[in-house]
Amino acid sequence: MILIASLIMIGFMIMLNVQSYFLVTFGYAMVSFGSVWSQANFFTVIQAETSSKFKGTITSISTSLTRIIGPIMSLISGFLIKAEVHSIFIVAAVCMFFSMLITVVTGLGKLGKLD
Repeated sequence: MILIASLIMIGFMIMLNVQSYFLVTFGYAMVSFGSVWSQANFFTVIQAETSSKFKGTITSISTSLTRIIGPIMSLISGFLIKAEVHSIFIVAAVCMFFSMLITVVTGLGKLGKLD
């Protein structure tokens, strides 16, 4: 999970070079790949760690929260870009750093093999 978060964070940092179409596209591809990889792992952990009684509920709540947060983040991104175009990528990279920190501090990164 740390590797995936690092990939996403590096993608955002590459996208800071907004003058280069190639670098922004490459950074976006890294972020997209990392996001899909992360989501697959996230749902694997949810399915493995949640009791059968609550699996559907937890998965649907997680999916709903993800879909609700998307438009809110898009709105915030619009304001950030208006203020300064680089700020959106800086904020995204900082959020990924804190996500990695939370993963390490909570021990989530030490999950063993899932059955």
